[in-house]
Amino acid sequence: MRAATPAYTLSFHETGLPNGTKWQANYNGSWASSTTSTISFSATNGSFECGIVGPISQAYLTYTPAVWVNLTGTSQTVNVSFQKSYLAWFNGTGLPSGDGISIRITAGPLWVGVGFGGSSPDVAYAMLNGTYNFTASCYCGTTYLANPPNGSYTINGGPTSTTIPFVRNTTGSLWFAETGLAANTTWGVNLTNSTGSTWRLGNGAPGFGQPVDWITGLVPQGSYSYSVAVPSGYSASPSTGYVSVSGGQTVQTCIEFTNASNPLGQSCNGYLVTFNASGLPSSDPFCANVTYNQSETYWACQGAGTSEHTTTVGAFYDGRHTFTIPSEGGYTAEPSNGTVLIDNANVYVNVQFVLGPTYPINVSETGLANGTLWAVDFSGTLYYSAGSQLSAGSWGNGSYSYSIPAVPGYAVNRSSGQVLVFGKAVHLFVQFTAVPPTLYPVQFDESGLPAGTNWSVSLGGSSASSTASSLRFTEANGSYAYAIGPVTGFNASPAAGTVVVVGTGARVLVNFTSNVPPTYPLMFVEAGLPQGSGWSVAVGGYRQSTNNSSMSFTLVGGTYTYQARAISSHNCSCEGNVTVEGPTTVPLTFFPDSYRLTFQETGLPNGTGWGVLLGTRSNGSLSASIGFTVANGTYSYDVLPPSGYYASPGSGVATVQGANRTVALVFHLVLYPVVFIELGLPNGTAWGVRIVNASLGVNETLNSTGNAITAFLPNGTFSITLLLPANYTASSTSSTITVAGTALSETPVRVVPVPAATVVSPPTPAESLFPWLVVAVVGLIGALAVAGAFLLRRRRPPE
Repeated sequence: MRAATPAYTLSFHETGLPNGTKWQANYNGSWASSTTSTISFSATNGSFECGIVGPISQAYLTYTPAVWVNLTGTSQTVNVSFQKSYLAWFNGTGLPSGDGISIRITAGPLWVGVGFGGSSPDVAYAMLNGTYNFTASCYCGTTYLANPPNGSYTINGGPTSTTIPFVRNTTGSLWFAETGLAANTTWGVNLTNSTGSTWRLGNGAPGFGQPVDWITGLVPQGSYSYSVAVPSGYSASPSTGYVSVSGGQTVQTCIEFTNASNPLGQSCNGYLVTFNASGLPSSDPFCANVTYNQSETYWACQGAGTSEHTTTVGAFYDGRHTFTIPSEGGYTAEPSNGTVLIDNANVYVNVQFVLGPTYPINVSETGLANGTLWAVDFSGTLYYSAGSQLSAGSWGNGSYSYSIPAVPGYAVNRSSGQVLVFGKAVHLFVQFTAVPPTLYPVQFDESGLPAGTNWSVSLGGSSASSTASSLRFTEANGSYAYAIGPVTGFNASPAAGTVVVVGTGARVLVNFTSNVPPTYPLMFVEAGLPQGSGWSVAVGGYRQSTNNSSMSFTLVGGTYTYQARAISSHNCSCEGNVTVEGPTTVPLTFFPDSYRLTFQETGLPNGTGWGVLLGTRSNGSLSASIGFTVANGTYSYDVLPPSGYYASPGSGVATVQGANRTVALVFHLVLYPVVFIELGLPNGTAWGVRIVNASLGVNETLNSTGNAITAFLPNGTFSITLLLPANYTASSTSSTITVAGTALSETPVRVVPVPAATVVSPPTPAESLFPWLVVAVVGLIGALAVAGAFLLRRRRPPE
């Protein structure tokens, strides 16, 4: 007697729904509903697809509308979380009335919707709280573009509304197809517009990545002349031409290449899609359209008159292209839409028209990695999707066969079957299970590293490191990006790349080379500093000081800025750049610090020349100052005065120590004694003399009761007025005298001038009884004794 199959309890427990809300769960094709928080089934061991359905009003949603349950000898509870949903509205503006928009929402469950342009919101979805990214496009193809084409919105406890502006597309697509070239032959097309701007399109050019038999590019709408870049050994027909493109439009041009080995190329007009329709009355026309490259739509219609309708749309290049079949006279096409795959051959699609309503067939999958392309074949028509759901068109009542094409790396729970359409939409669930792939070794072998050096490799999201010379991964068939981890002091070649695994292992050789640059000595040699003086050099971020005559740095090759400084009272114009490409020496010359020693005079009339003898250096000037540039030290000087002047001080010693120095000089006129002697006045009688020279500023009156008056005067001519007592006269009461000292010789020497005598002539016997006489001290011994003694005591100029 066979033992009974053990049964277990499979429970679905929900949270989030209001009390008493009806919801449903599916186990192995059986549905049950409840207004409580739990739905239970009696289940057996196995793997089952289960569906979860919330309230029909769609006010609540779950992120897990379909789950897979695997029972292995025990009961199981599946927790289901419902959340309040809110409408997300999308309003397209700027489109012609009736044009549709498409909204694709990512970040969370994939949602795809279609609405139509107008003043009210175009598309609305019930969404859970969260932030979503979306992309928008127009069902008019590329004639209009969303601006911006993508964005984000947040559902947070209420509905949202998003306005999406559309603008007219001002670019078009130019397609150039070729036939006759050998595989992978490089060719191109040069474009020039009416303003002279140029473009170059070429197969394999960055940003395009087209197959080798056609090239394309987006260009501003307008008119273009083109010329074909013909490969060597070929001729092209046409080789030049003229094209015009409007915004959103695609213009296609065929280029036929020929050479000796291929005298006539195969047609490059592409392949045809032929639709064979049955079921329509002969009086009804039949139309079909194909959307090419997901942007350009092509229509073709067959007129009435036959019971079997055939229409051909083309030509197309390899790829997947969507199609739609409009309803006609109450008849609906089965399929009404789908996808055709062109692979180097024409394609034929059979279409059955049925009278009456149709119902959608939707298919949901679980288990595939995000973005994996999968398909369902309904009655000979393939429907593709890269998301978790696809629409297989609308069908009338009846039974339809389907099959699930294989997806590499996955097994499917049902590869074929029958779908029964009977008055309502059909939802088919498909589960894919990843099949463990065959793994192959991928080995990285290094060379160039010292033994025991740690190195690493990242391959396809995995990383490994080792101190050995080899690293090994195991990977399934596929293409994997890799990167070699950094190793201090070394460069890896290659540092990154791609390794392809196709049914066997792969090996990558990595060569490490040292990236530590060589170093060289850089020496600085000084001259000019006193022995033992300190100095420093800064170069390349380093600084050294020394008391020696040289210093050395060790630097990698390159160009450096250097700067030298002396610690003592010396300086050096030692700043610059030095290029180190081997042992290098830089000479430095230091000079003592220099200062300004200035002699500043007062007392000379403007423009009067004078000079200074500083050691063995002399300098003269017509201005009030004379300067010398000197180093620190003590300097003796002598002042060279102009004729008729002496300086105070006339000589001395000036010390300069770390700063500029100024020596003040005062010039004085040299004065000579002039003695006035009177003859004829009674003893003790007062008399005087007035001496005037306005240009020299002399205006003085001297008085005496003796017989002599002595005046001290500079060189020059003076007016003399005798001041005599009453009742006395002289032979002359006024006269002039001239004082003229000895001039300097051409060779500057210190001179002590000897006063010269100036005499006022005595009166003749016929003149006054009291004549006067003025006698200069020179030549008169008595006057020299008196005046010379007075001069030496009172007015002698300094030596």
